[in-house]
Amino acid sequence: MKHLFALSFFLLFVNSIAFSTTINGTVTDASDGKPLISASVFIAGTTFGTSTRLDGSFTLNFTPSGSSQVVIAHLGYQTYTKNTSELVMEQPLNVQLKIKALQLSAVSVVGHDANRKKNMAEFLFCFLGDSEFGKKCTILNPNVLHLQRRAIPTKLLQYELIATADSALIIENKLLGYTIRYTLESFTASNFGAIFKGYPLFQDHLSSVKDQEKTQEYRERAFLGSQMHFFRCLYTKTLQEEGFNIYKVNKETNLHMYDNFGLMSDTVFVPEGCKHMVQTTIPLNLYENLYVLDKSAALQYNQPFEVRYTLNGEDKSYTKNSVYYNGMSRNMGQQTSIVLLQEGLQIFYPNGACQNAGNPITIGFWSFKKVGEIMPWDYQPPKTAKQVVTLH
Repeated sequence: MKHLFALSFFLLFVNSIAFSTTINGTVTDASDGKPLISASVFIAGTTFGTSTRLDGSFTLNFTPSGSSQVVIAHLGYQTYTKNTSELVMEQPLNVQLKIKALQLSAVSVVGHDANRKKNMAEFLFCFLGDSEFGKKCTILNPNVLHLQRRAIPTKLLQYELIATADSALIIENKLLGYTIRYTLESFTASNFGAIFKGYPLFQDHLSSVKDQEKTQEYRERAFLGSQMHFFRCLYTKTLQEEGFNIYKVNKETNLHMYDNFGLMSDTVFVPEGCKHMVQTTIPLNLYENLYVLDKSAALQYNQPFEVRYTLNGEDKSYTKNSVYYNGMSRNMGQQTSIVLLQEGLQIFYPNGACQNAGNPITIGFWSFKKVGEIMPWDYQPPKTAKQVVTLH
């Protein structure tokens, strides 16, 4: 049985500075050298950002939090990204942005979308998510978004929905108290799931919300049990103390002995000829496959494995979407995900950010979590009880 899987790209970077940092530079058009005004300059996945001045210059102040990638984006131009650790010797940073190739022709094709309402609903489902947080998110500038659906008459892949955006998507996350400027680089959805890549910049509105305590509670709930939480705990080797249990997942072809326990067929996770994953109750010690360095870590494991967060249960909206967990053995009082590291390797950082593009692939509860629940990499939960009330 097929599952929707999550393969989302947010931030891929490394950093070795632990104090306030300033980047100065200029942004110009690569074709004529003229300054680009009001280009967005920000540290991806954080609240640190600015814009270029009339002469194309900028000054960006930020506090690194385990990993940092500077992003420069402007309407009609290719997005520039670079690790801040590589910029120490390059200041001031002089960036020449190139015009996006074939942008106008692409927009002319997808701009006349006869099925925009249907395609927009699918985009929001796959991009923002169907959780209570995702449902409360609003894209304030949907007119910049272009959607194109194309049929693919093959046995496995039936269609693709492709999304592009003229400029950054402005997303209002009411429950979490953030406005997100999301620079969408690519988005493709199909009957298998969604793959998208982009760079979010967060604007924090906590100081202006009426019920700050409730907003903090929502933020803690979005964080606890998340991939960010998991990788932070993996780095500090506190998985069990923080409520995570890890189990082996076997690949099997001989199935008569399993009585359908956690039995899943999924060619995304396992190759042809060995199409079945079987959940087990065999604990897996990921620390044996973990290599911790000074400012980063690497997890090397080439098999699927189960992550079960035991301190919170499933969202009610998740239980209604069986496409995320068909065939999985799960406990509604916990959050169960199955994880696969592409190429068997995941490099990550103390703040929970991952380096490898496209890692990890997940099915189950983590695949249910989308942009509607992402948190800034510099978020720190309050030092209170780990368990919070589940939203319904």
